[in-house]
Amino acid sequence: MKQNYKTRSMGIFVWAAFLVMVWTGCAGLGQSLQAPDILLAGLLVEEMDLFETVLQLKLRVINGNDIPLVLKGIQCELELNDKSVATGVSKTPVTITALGSDTVSVRVYSSMFNIASSFFRMIQKEADKTGKTDLTYQLSGRIHLETSGLTPSTIPFNTSGKIALEDTFGKIVE
Repeated sequence: MKQNYKTRSMGIFVWAAFLVMVWTGCAGLGQSLQAPDILLAGLLVEEMDLFETVLQLKLRVINGNDIPLVLKGIQCELELNDKSVATGVSKTPVTITALGSDTVSVRVYSSMFNIASSFFRMIQKEADKTGKTDLTYQLSGRIHLETSGLTPSTIPFNTSGKIALEDTFGKIVE
């Protein structure tokens, strides 16, 4: 008789928990995250030697979610005018508040030969074609999140834009 009472009590508890989860819409469980907007906020040549160039990318991360995003790191690739020029990672933890934004620095690495030849070739080609020295960039990669196991641990991103070199550095190619 006691066994039957325990079994029935456990069954009632399971059903009650199930109904509470259904009524609340499982709030907080497995929340789907909206991918944050990533913008290129700055680019700095950090080191340059005969074989390698190190660039520091400053990325603006905009969190449109109702919960904070705790970033463990970011991996990314930079393309200029559809040519891959640099790739890198950042392991600096950052918390982006709910409905907020912050900047994250990422070191990216490129072969000196790759970046120099690609850069000048791209500028010359664009100047010959359009008379302007704008570069298009594409930044893609993954944000690595600190999670509880109920949300994704990585979120892909892809963003693009133009860098108007003429406005930034004066007329480069005539």
